[in-house]
Amino acid sequence: MPSMARLGAMATTRRVLERGLRIKVGLDAGMAAHSLNEASGRLTYRGKVMNRASRVAGKAAAGQVVCTDACWRGCLEGATAAAAANDNCVDECGGSGAPDSSDSSDDSSSGSECDLMGGLVGISLGKVALKGVSAPVELIQCMRGK
Repeated sequence: MPSMARLGAMATTRRVLERGLRIKVGLDAGMAAHSLNEASGRLTYRGKVMNRASRVAGKAAAGQVVCTDACWRGCLEGATAAAAANDNCVDECGGSGAPDSSDSSDDSSSGSECDLMGGLVGISLGKVALKGVSAPVELIQCMRGK
């Protein structure tokens, strides 16, 4: 039989694991330059897209995944192309990742019945000014659908 100390440690470990990691994630899409660090064997990436992704991550709260509108649109286009290649419900969703609806003006949020994005839902956080970026950028919170 485990000791009381061991049971307490197991309960603490279980509780911590259930909370999950509290990291911030920022995503952007675009071209980046890379270089190889010969000493470490690692690639280093540079460019405007890396700066924007870093700034987007800075706007995210702990446990939140946020991407730019350009990144979200790229994911939708890729999912639509993959669905078209597999003949999956592109007609039903109209290629947007969400069923056509006349009362839905924001198509960045997806309640898709055909699930082009694998259960991923995007919620617009509005346009935000980012340091080092000339124009405000629309941010989308990415999360699992219900």
